[in-house]
Amino acid sequence: MNLRPVDNAVRPLNPVARVIKPAVSLVPSAHSFPAPVEAIVRATRGPRRGFALIELLTVMALLTIILGIGGIAYHDVMGLNSAQAHYRQRRASAEYFLRHFAQDVRSASNVTRPPLPTAGVPTFCLERPDGAWVVYVAEGHTLQRVVATPKQTDQKMPLLSDPGMAVKFDVESRDGRARAVVATVEWEEPPRIGISHPILSLRVALRGQP
Repeated sequence: MNLRPVDNAVRPLNPVARVIKPAVSLVPSAHSFPAPVEAIVRATRGPRRGFALIELLTVMALLTIILGIGGIAYHDVMGLNSAQAHYRQRRASAEYFLRHFAQDVRSASNVTRPPLPTAGVPTFCLERPDGAWVVYVAEGHTLQRVVATPKQTDQKMPLLSDPGMAVKFDVESRDGRARAVVATVEWEEPPRIGISHPILSLRVALRGQP
């Protein structure tokens, strides 16, 4: 019988022990909990579902109402802006006419009838010291300013061309002689701008008159 000697020598241990740990997720999932806890987590999350038909119909009805109200408000605002712009344009035309009227009256010496036949309907005539006349003539819807002399008619200039605007002249006299002239411009506007019947009036004294 052959006996092998037993190696009683002790092998040295590895000083560095490698410990392999399983990977652990820091974010727990529903499956990582026990069964009762997993049921609670699922109950708190709630079921996944879409929108019901009644909810979609309600939202569509509300959107229709909101868009309708917005469209009406937009239409009213645009209409008001257009009316205000039209009023400003007419007022600017009236002020332009009154400026020329004031210049003509201050340089005139008398109010008289047109000395020469003119096209249209003469509404007002001023006699100047240099022998010329300034005639305001209505031709259709346009009020023309015409400077006339005994030999010719020239310097024709339109002052107002809006058919909705009316012009009226009033002459103030004393002892049979004109002293001043009052011009009034008036027109109609829609009530939405707050001024339904604007009136611009200007009194101008003739040359040499108080």
